[in-house]
Amino acid sequence: FESVVGPALGASGAVDDELAYVAEWGFDPADVVAPVLLVHGGRDRVVPVGHARWLARRCAGAELWVAEEEGHLSVLAGAASWVEWVRARWDEAVGR
Repeated sequence: FESVVGPALGASGAVDDELAYVAEWGFDPADVVAPVLLVHGGRDRVVPVGHARWLARRCAGAELWVAEEEGHLSVLAGAASWVEWVRARWDEAVGR
């Protein structure tokens, strides 16, 4: 858990999260062309899963995984599979 979310727990990550609710992001998600994996808990009561669905529809390269039975932090249990997803995209990009 700490190795996955530790960097986001500092003041900078928390401030960025709060500002994202009320301020422009500084980019249009539709401009994102790189592969993007969005993972969201279907039972997240902090950030509704509808937000992830909205974002996935706007990013052309997005793939959305909804862990229906997971919440806001319990979704982190699947982090190993996210790393595999990233690795597979990297291998594709470099021709492995």
